[in-house]
Amino acid sequence: MMVVRDHEGHTADFKLENWMLSMCEPLLSLIDREAVLCSDGAAVYASFARNQGITHRSVPSFSSLFE
Repeated sequence: MMVVRDHEGHTADFKLENWMLSMCEPLLSLIDREAVLCSDGAAVYASFARNQGITHRSVPSFSSLFE
């Protein structure tokens, strides 16, 4: 699942079966350097954020709240 939101609060979401970096390439020019990428903590997201110079934060999954 990918959810994107802009500064004006517009939100879009997409169900991704297999996430690949190439899927995000069209979005790169739209990503503000002040953006924060929130993910489940998978290494691919941290690597993507680091390569793009944006902040990455890991968000605990809902199920981990009950462990």
